[in-house]
Amino acid sequence: MPLSAIPSIAVVIPVKNGFPEIRDCIEGLLQQTVRVNRILVIDSGPSDGTLEYLETIKEVEIIKIDPEDFNHGDTRNLGWQNAKEEFLFYTVQDARPVNNQLLEEL
Repeated sequence: MPLSAIPSIAVVIPVKNGFPEIRDCIEGLLQQTVRVNRILVIDSGPSDGTLEYLETIKEVEIIKIDPEDFNHGDTRNLGWQNAKEEFLFYTVQDARPVNNQLLEEL
């Protein structure tokens, strides 16, 4: 596939106290055959080491919100409002891609 045909992809993940499960989610996303450009994590106040882990991953951009501001619709809207990529993939903190071709197959 020519480089110009490769889409830019962002992943949006709402997170609160997702460690260690989010580690499997992030690792699975970074192993995709189609490169993920950014992972937008909407953080609603984890206190379990999630942020410390996420801060070590260059593809992750953390968007912090107050825990009382969390709701499923607005959180996902905040993700697309901050995305610059052509495509968005939404997931949750404890989901792991079924295989490394998931984004390519979509």
